[in-house]
Amino acid sequence: QAKGRNILYLTAGNTWQKGPLLAYVDVMYSREGLDTHGIITDLQGEILESPVTAQNTEYFTLIGNVDYRIHPNWNVYVKGAYQTAGVYETNGLFEKGLYRTTWNLQGCVEYYPMRNSELKIFGHLLHKGHKLTDRAKALGAVSPDTQRISFGLVYTIPVF
Repeated sequence: QAKGRNILYLTAGNTWQKGPLLAYVDVMYSREGLDTHGIITDLQGEILESPVTAQNTEYFTLIGNVDYRIHPNWNVYVKGAYQTAGVYETNGLFEKGLYRTTWNLQGCVEYYPMRNSELKIFGHLLHKGHKLTDRAKALGAVSPDTQRISFGLVYTIPVF
């Protein structure tokens, strides 16, 4: 990255499958000399004349997912995620401490009408919420909560 600005990543995960049930959990922690994720850097609002890249950031992420194949042509899943974003050592505008907590919840129903799963038709619900601390609000950050309902299809063209 840059001289004296290193990254430490610690990750772990596990998948479990039994019959039509598939579940997994992923955990990630990163400690970054420069904010490569950009989440804390992006909290700087329009009130700042010359935004800077945050340094000494740390992130913790936990993701869980459960898929259940209720029929060979039908799949449902729920997925959740939790993330914290903070600074471990004060630098410039960025004081030491937590800046943002995010959680995400998704649910989906998928239909595979073709035998080889080339076509998928789906309905998907998403809610992503953010809780900003006073440190983030002082930088001019706003809470970009998101809710979305999607319907669509994916077709994979068989090449071989």
